[in-house]
Amino acid sequence: MEYALLFPVIMLLIFGLIEVSVILYSYATITNAAREGARHAVVDEDNPNWEVDAEAYVRDRAMAVPQCQPLDVAFPPIMAPGLARIEVTCHYRPLFALIVDAVGGHAELRLHTIATMRFE
Repeated sequence: MEYALLFPVIMLLIFGLIEVSVILYSYATITNAAREGARHAVVDEDNPNWEVDAEAYVRDRAMAVPQCQPLDVAFPPIMAPGLARIEVTCHYRPLFALIVDAVGGHAELRLHTIATMRFE
């Protein structure tokens, strides 16, 4: 009897911990991808197509997170010259989205990060 009452709560905690872990991994991965893309842009500053190359670099690094596809990569305007800024947004679809959809929730989480580096 007690097991039947506690089992759903235990499973909810286990699945919740797994989901939070995957969300943190996804955020860390896209943050690192944005940072590496900005670094790639400033190292290759003589390239007139640095934005295209940096975007491809970010997308390549973020392929480790299939829940974050498609990935939005933008280059917002910068007030100070000599900076490369990359903005990455991931529309994360949870692993257990079917459960969230079944109870009438919205199963999408927006992960957003910005990386800025200086041309040297």
